[in-house]
Parts: sequence; C-alpha cells; structure tokens
Amino acid sequence: MRPREIVHRFLASMGRPEATEQYLRLFRAEQRERFAFVVLTPAALTDSSNAVVADLDFLRELELIPVVCIDNSDHARALVAKLEGDFPIRECQIEDAATLAAEGTMPLIIAASESERRIAIARLRPRKVVFLIGQSGLQPEGQAVRSLINMRTDYASLVGTTGLRTEQASLLSEVRELFTASEHTFSVSLTSPQDLLRELFTVKGAGTLVRRGARVERLRSYEELEHGRFSTLLESAFGRAPTEAFFERAPLAVYLSSDYQGAAVMEPAPLAPYLSKFAVDIRAQGEGIGGDLWHALAADHDRFFWRSRPDNPIAPWYGNQCDGLVRCDGWTVFWRGLATSEIVEAVTYAHDAPIDLGQAS
Repeated sequence: MRPREIVHRFLASMGRPEATEQYLRLFRAEQRERFAFVVLTPAALTDSSNAVVADLDFLRELELIPVVCIDNSDHARALVAKLEGDFPIRECQIEDAATLAAEGTMPLIIAASESERRIAIARLRPRKVVFLIGQSGLQPEGQAVRSLINMRTDYASLVGTTGLRTEQASLLSEVRELFTASEHTFSVSLTSPQDLLRELFTVKGAGTLVRRGARVERLRSYEELEHGRFSTLLESAFGRAPTEAFFERAPLAVYLSSDYQGAAVMEPAPLAPYLSKFAVDIRAQGEGIGGDLWHALAADHDRFFWRSRPDNPIAPWYGNQCDGLVRCDGWTVFWRGLATSEIVEAVTYAHDAPIDLGQAS
C-alpha cells in the first residue's frame, strides 16, 4: 500500500471519511502558507520529537505545507536532522515563506519571542495557528482539559488565581495578543504532537481550541447582508448552494456571525417561528460558533421548531437543545416551547417544508 493511501485510511478511521476529504479540499484550495502556522514549543520537541516528525511526514504525504515555527537555530537543526535527508523543509525569513510554500517546501521560521510570532502570523495570515505543547491542552487546576475557550467570555477567569497554571496562563495571554494584533479570521489550537491530526481533521478535534469569540448580529432581511458571502457559507455548511426560491421567502430574523462563518435563519410559520437554516462553515465547525448562534436565537425565541436529516453530524447536539423530537420519513423534527397539542402541526409543517438547496457541488 502506498504511503498516501495509508495516511488517507488513518484519517478516515478518525471520523467521517467524507468530512476528512472535504477538509483536505478546503486546505489545499488555500494559499499554501495559509494552511497552518505550527509553533513547536521546547516541551514538544523534548518530549515528543518522534511524534513531531511523524506529523510533518503525514502532512507532506497529504500535500499540505504548514509554516513551522521554532524558538532557536539549535532546535531547528535538531529537528531537520531527525527528518529524512530529502525532506522538503528549509529555514527562512518571514518574507520568503510564501514563495517556499508555493514550491512545496515547508518554511521553517526562527521566532524566539512572542512579538516575533505575532509579526509572522499577522503577515502570513494563516487560517489556523497550532501550538504543539507537552500535553493535550490547557487544563485549569483541579479540572479536565478545556476543549474550547471563548476569549470574550472565558479569559478573565482562566488567568485568575484559581485558573490556569502560570505557564499555561502565559500561553493563553500570548494567544490573546495574537487576536489583538491580527485582523484576519483564524483560530488557535493548543494540543500535543500525538493529537495534531485529530485536531486538524475532525470536527470534535483534540486539545484546546481557542476562539476570539463571534459577534452575532440580528438582521431582518437578506438585503442587509452580503448575498455572495452568505450563499458561500450555506454551500460550505451543506455542500449545496441555496436556490433563488430560498431568498424569495422573507425571513423573520437572520442571525449572522460578523465574519460570515455561521448563520441561523428564522422564518415565520403559522404555529411558531421555524428555524429554516442553521449553518456553520465547514472550516469553523467544532469551534463553538454554533453555540454563539444558538445563544442569540434562543434568547429571542422561546418557541420554535426545526428539522434535520437523521445522518446530520450535529443531530445529537440538536437532541440536547430541544424539548422533544419526532423521527419521520427522512427527517427528524425538533421543537422548543411547544405544547403537546401543537406537535402534530409542527411535524407536518417541517416535514413538508420546501427543500431549497440545489445539487451537490
């Protein structure tokens, strides 16, 4: 079996194969230097150097080129010595990283300080920054590893006296400064070398994902948003673009993250508001944007209902948000705040609602 086939089989074993392939297509469609900026901390290099080498080998087989950031030249030489002699990696300056990546060579940047890393990330604009550390994620004293941190709501408590240990609080402080210094949209992961691939290629991820935190706007019509970006979001989330018929129905409310990575559409219905669309960009799934959207729409609506295909990966999550559900021909219908006497009408309406997505792309 060829090495690339082994890699694909390994990735498929971690989650849904179709999701893995979609991630690969999206990553490869980016400018190569924007795929990921991977910071190798001294702890990762000391304790897990073999896993780091395996990670870089896997990414090479997948034709993905991360920008690798390391703290000093001695560590850089030690890493290169562990890689195969013809491994495509080269130490370079920030301004040369894009050219090297376009040629298929992994750029290796020396950045010893936080300020140097901030400058590199601001210039290269990666979609994901990954700190490979000596454990599986950030872990407050006496608690489990945090899988998700929203900087808008969680930062103060985590750097307080009962939060993270000093070295982990310093890492989170650096992440906060990265978000402040960079205007482009990106997420930050802190994980171990053993969990890097799961973090990159599965919705659930592995380690701690840190988000800037989404600002959710409530709009009253499709004229208030950018039609093209909104359609691209829906196509990314569902694999199919919305039809014109979808936009011909006036919404009750559109909840939209400011970066167009997530949206929810409420439509008027005779019984109660109908949640027509709940969409998160494939590249942002697992980052908590869905929770931000849900909090916003649920704060405005104590009664609503919606439907989902049974094989929808977030159907179990929907089950945790609803008051009840009914499985019927090809759909699962969920509701919140409805009386028992209203369920039949809600299920009938949702089941018969139009399918307003086009053919798969």
